[in-house]
Amino acid sequence: ASAAPPAARPVAGVYVRGIWVRKPLIEGAIMAFWSKLNVSSRDRNDVDAEECADATLAVLRDAARSEAGKAALRRLLAPLQGKKAGSSASGGGSWLLRTPRFTNRLLEAHRPFFLGALGVPAGALFASRRTTESGDPFLKWAAAFLARRGAPLLPLEPGASKALFSEASEDELQERCVKELLAELKKAPAARTDAQ
Repeated sequence: ASAAPPAARPVAGVYVRGIWVRKPLIEGAIMAFWSKLNVSSRDRNDVDAEECADATLAVLRDAARSEAGKAALRRLLAPLQGKKAGSSASGGGSWLLRTPRFTNRLLEAHRPFFLGALGVPAGALFASRRTTESGDPFLKWAAAFLARRGAPLLPLEPGASKALFSEASEDELQERCVKELLAELKKAPAARTDAQ
């Protein structure tokens, strides 16, 4: 009995309108675009890296429109959160994060989108255990104060992506505390007026 010939498999790469153009920007991925992305270079064998990044982001934004897409995107991006998520920011098993150079380009240019995709509240500040357990009286107080008020002060896990998660400086903590205190003062006169 003769064996059937092996089925043809697509080759990893960037495809524009169904035509393979170059090696993929995400290792091992098939990046197929039916959009405004065009080939470039004299030999028509390349794509503009910025245009490809924008086209990739458009695909990710489309995926994030459905609940199933949001969940899948969150799983693919979870290693960016560091050890708590079970891996490091280097990609740890997520095909989407295999090429740090391309990933970091996306993360730096579209940080709010990726933080939102990970379920991080808007305006969140990140503090390491070093800050929350600091001997500095202000840092210790600020971390505890913001945590009690439910302000978005989140733990910074070891191995978290530096492009997405950076530790809040003392100035940022001070600014957020002042903002919270001013909001409390604005509510206090309204409460006094209601009581009278």
